[in-house]
Amino acid sequence: MFGKVENLQEDEVELVVRLTKQVYDVIERETSAKYFWDSKPARLRLQSEIQQVLLSEEFYKTEKIIKNYKSFILQLVEIAEANQNDIRL
Repeated sequence: MFGKVENLQEDEVELVVRLTKQVYDVIERETSAKYFWDSKPARLRLQSEIQQVLLSEEFYKTEKIIKNYKSFILQLVEIAEANQNDIRL
């Protein structure tokens, strides 16, 4: 999303860390239900929750996020589904 870490400025690294933590927390919380992946409404809620993070006051000024938030949401849900057994702590 933001390129290679070594090419980022310190404030961009901090933004990516905050964004990653918030999105991970949402995914972990929303997917914790036993039959989450079998529920279409639950998946839609997850997408909505991720969208709220991406478009929140903290991140909405980041052009890369605003331009691509819909594809980011789909990619994040796909990654979460592929790693569903690894997300639960």
